[in-house]
Amino acid sequence: MTRAQYAIDLPSISRSQIQGFLGVIPEVVQTGFWIVVATVTILTYKHARSTLLQPLNTEVFKLQLESMSRVLGEFVGKDEIGLRHEFAFDELFTANIFLMLDNYAKTHLGLRRKPGSDTERPYEKCRTWLMDPADLEIANEYVRLDTESEPSEEILVKSWADYGHSAMPIPDVMVERKAALQAYLQDPLLPTSCVKLIDEFLEVVDRRVTSLGEVLSRLAPTLPELYPNRDALDRASFDGFRNEWNSVAPNLEPQAQAITDFARSYFRSDDFTVPGVAKSKRRRQAVRRSARG
Repeated sequence: MTRAQYAIDLPSISRSQIQGFLGVIPEVVQTGFWIVVATVTILTYKHARSTLLQPLNTEVFKLQLESMSRVLGEFVGKDEIGLRHEFAFDELFTANIFLMLDNYAKTHLGLRRKPGSDTERPYEKCRTWLMDPADLEIANEYVRLDTESEPSEEILVKSWADYGHSAMPIPDVMVERKAALQAYLQDPLLPTSCVKLIDEFLEVVDRRVTSLGEVLSRLAPTLPELYPNRDALDRASFDGFRNEWNSVAPNLEPQAQAITDFARSYFRSDDFTVPGVAKSKRRRQAVRRSARG
């Protein structure tokens, strides 16, 4: 048998087929190149998060800690009584009680301000009002002018029956304390949840303020029976008004406690873990072992 008999007939490959095959090679190489680049980029980014970005996260955490510390300074160690004192709610009550009584003395008892009197009433020390008091005629002392005629009892009763405590003087201290907390709402370093809690605390403060106006408006019609004349008014005690207000007004301490609890939870003070910083490999392994157990 000759060598030619053992030869294998190979299919012939045309020049065009060879050129087509060679043309595909650059595309394959280019695709492989971009796959390698993408893989390296992803791995580099993941590595940077645990190395290059960690110092940045740590610095942000330090700034957050400073902001949060200032916030906590507003609430830590203060109970309900302390918070009310901090926001001048006693001064708020006094200013508004005096305003209502002075209006009652003028409107129902027919008393007028003493000419030339320079005695400053508590509400006159307040520069902020919930309603513009420009149109209010406020009597500062329970002294009747001798030159004025006494209005009829019918007119006095009707005038006071229409009274509503719609204009409220707000102590300057309260305005300043609220402004200090409102500044935290614009702090970009504070977590959104913390900002929301502060905003809710301010809402509680506002509700407590408006509840006083509602209580005084509701109890105002009882003044003619309780204090029918000037002598009775001079001996007046308003603990009942204060107690009624405290019974319906929201408390400040629960919302303040929610803010301090959030801070402890956010910073995880039990294990001193910095938010936003990746855990170490050893830490992750320990967590996995604990989960399996």
